[in-house]
Amino acid sequence: MDGVRAAKVGHTKSRNGCLTCRKRRVKCDEKRPNCGGCERLGLDCSFDAKQKPTLTKGTLKSLSRSLDSTKKTRTDDIGALEESAKRRMLELRLLHYWMSLKDDEPVPEYVARWRRLWYIEMPSLALSHKNLLYALMAVSATRLLWSMHNEDEELVIARDSYWSLALQEQQKAIEASHSSDALVFAAMLISINQLAETIGNNDQPYSPPLTWLQTARGTWTLQGELQNVESGTGIANLLELTAPVWRDCEQTSLDELGQSLLPDWLSISLLPDQDMRQAFMKVARYITLFKQAAEANEPKGVLSRRVFMFPGAMSDEFINCVRDHDVRALLLIGQFFTIVENTGILRYYYKSEDISLRKDIEGIRTLVPPEAAEILHSPGARSDASPVARSASQLVAGLPTATFAD
Repeated sequence: MDGVRAAKVGHTKSRNGCLTCRKRRVKCDEKRPNCGGCERLGLDCSFDAKQKPTLTKGTLKSLSRSLDSTKKTRTDDIGALEESAKRRMLELRLLHYWMSLKDDEPVPEYVARWRRLWYIEMPSLALSHKNLLYALMAVSATRLLWSMHNEDEELVIARDSYWSLALQEQQKAIEASHSSDALVFAAMLISINQLAETIGNNDQPYSPPLTWLQTARGTWTLQGELQNVESGTGIANLLELTAPVWRDCEQTSLDELGQSLLPDWLSISLLPDQDMRQAFMKVARYITLFKQAAEANEPKGVLSRRVFMFPGAMSDEFINCVRDHDVRALLLIGQFFTIVENTGILRYYYKSEDISLRKDIEGIRTLVPPEAAEILHSPGARSDASPVARSASQLVAGLPTATFAD
């Protein structure tokens, strides 16, 4: 019909375009720091500083699923703490303890940035977001209890209450798509607290720390889905500080070193599926890099971050292999725990000599054949350094093989 404008075909609106493209009323490709249109025309390109980092709906669902596994480990009957002067004093105590963990010794700039992020920017953001505030309170109480040998009953109740509240508020924040900054930081703290709850479990028979692996993996993988991250923000600093770890983890030049974590008859190269080999090698590379960082005397405060990041190197298929008690997967987890135990990183982080992964390491040893369990005595030992009663072909024939789920 005359006078009626035809609808645009195949046009999608740019919701986060630069200010120049918005003013020109043209579609922006949102490439940063300069979009393609402004770059081509030589125009000034800038983005609205008020745009907030966003997460895709798929990523939010993934985060919600990882949170579900954590919530299953908690009781739902822990009520909220009553509003009172006593509660305020408790929260001040926990916040003060968190802040007091930051020391002012001269350190390299990247370590100083970690400290600012952890002990200044995160608490400041927590004052505006309940999910992050309660998660911080729960972790602070956990660390304080470890340092006190768990002797403060009132603090135990507070820890459990804030832990329950943190999970509830995090779920609400996910459903409402609230601040991605607070979501990411709260997810990190929740996964850290989950590790503390997992350590030294007395389950009989022993069960691998699947809840922590799933929760922490969801935390770190979601960061790769963040969009519209402005430079200079806490999230931008977090991504920048962790990027080198993930980049190095992709270096195939470390494959040979990664292979040394397992005996020859369990070599990752023997896995029949290429994708599974790559999934296992990524975990092996992460452990190799972690061991190198520990041997290079990287500051323990930074090494502790590497511990918490470990599940981020895992695929869903690898975690399924841990669930199925695949020998290679369990040995890699055991190797990592052994290195962590020998370096004393968790004792440093929780300010306690009582915290230990020994029960977990021994538990993993009970789940694998005796010939495989031998290598957990010494991280990185190879099969030819210890007597092996059976031939490689006999051993492999009797082991479950890691495969993708249909």
